[in-house]
Amino acid sequence: MCVTVRNGSAARLDLAVVTVMARDGAGRELGQVFDATPDLGIGLAGSVAPGKRAVAAYGFDVPPGSGSGSSVLDVEVRIGFDRPPLLWTGTAP
Repeated sequence: MCVTVRNGSAARLDLAVVTVMARDGAGRELGQVFDATPDLGIGLAGSVAPGKRAVAAYGFDVPPGSGSGSSVLDVEVRIGFDRPPLLWTGTAP
């Protein structure tokens, strides 16, 4: 999955404060998958200028049938500690 961070502020945004995590349908935290070939899991780095965006690919190890017999995936993206997290829920492929 790709995560896009858009900087709508007037100041540069330090991407070191961005964290991405995922949980299965039972609420268990999933391990992140890393693969250098497609830059999977390397994450967001550096900073984003005002009005610009940054994109990074993330992958998570979702065991078959995670959760209540389904492959529910809850993803949380945090930008710093003083902002509420952004949440997405869907079904793992």
